[in-house]
Amino acid sequence: MDKQLLKAAYSPEDFRQNGHQLIDLLADHLDKTINKPSSKVINWEIPSEQYKFWNNFLLNGKSSDLNNEILNRSIHLHHPHYMGHQISPVAPVTGLTSLLNAILNNGMGIYEMGMAPTAMERVVVEQLCKEIGYSKKSDGFLTSGGTLANLTALLSARNKRAGNDVWEKGNSKKLVIMVSAEAHYCIDRAARIMGLGKKGIVKIPVNENFALKTEVLEKTYIKIINDGYEVMAIVGSAPSTATGIYDDLDAIGDFALEKGIWFHIDAAHEGGAAGGGFSQVVPMEDINLHFTGDFNAVEKANNLLAALVDNNLQSTDNLNLDPRTIFWKRVIDMNDRALRNITIGLGG
Repeated sequence: MDKQLLKAAYSPEDFRQNGHQLIDLLADHLDKTINKPSSKVINWEIPSEQYKFWNNFLLNGKSSDLNNEILNRSIHLHHPHYMGHQISPVAPVTGLTSLLNAILNNGMGIYEMGMAPTAMERVVVEQLCKEIGYSKKSDGFLTSGGTLANLTALLSARNKRAGNDVWEKGNSKKLVIMVSAEAHYCIDRAARIMGLGKKGIVKIPVNENFALKTEVLEKTYIKIINDGYEVMAIVGSAPSTATGIYDDLDAIGDFALEKGIWFHIDAAHEGGAAGGGFSQVVPMEDINLHFTGDFNAVEKANNLLAALVDNNLQSTDNLNLDPRTIFWKRVIDMNDRALRNITIGLGG
């Protein structure tokens, strides 16, 4: 490769100059969008027009115009009239830390590639646990988002129900996930990614309040069994994405316990409840989570204890635990580190 090209690509001075210009541009954009919102939230164009523009820009555009064109052709989340989507406006300081992260590009697959962020993750989690009101025994970790978190949890459920080492031998069982018809689409996607197919997801109808009809669970379960399938997990929403409605987690949890089914709770939006009132672990010495009144049912799910155990196994001050000898029935649902270099499919 041309050494001059590499030198130009990694030039500190070019970075400094372009960086200053970009920060000034973004600061002006924020000022205009927040304090002088005369422009639209989005300058709408159909996909074909956007494609036509950027295809032409690739051939004839000026590099100095790139950032301005991106701003002009993007939705403005900081605009006072912006609403209706889950994506929130970014705090400017987060943009700066993202820049730092992008330049350093420290991954966390192995410790030396992410010393600072690995330690920072533990500090942040400890502070969050403290603010929520958990005991010093509490722990956790950060994930990239609800879609991957749900997939990770359901992979754990599949491994549990498969009865053999799925990683080595694959899965031959006809497994099914029971879920509300109002559940987030990533649950359906997770089932298909895991190779369960269209019949691997059974959507339970909802009532007039858009919550899962718990009264039809038994009938649905019997039909699944009679059709030759095995229920590997049932998913409760806390809350659903489209309506913000909570399923009856207590009833679903009781049903899961009765049938011996893995109970997963998709609580991608529930985190906000932790700031809505007093929360604590009761009793403080045990793992028994109560958020702001409606989370007694969460203790019936199957993932937070896995997360706590895994976090200890990952840490330097572990308790010399053997994951092959650990079993539990009633725990709280979160997502463990199954995609972070841990061994799954041990057949335990």
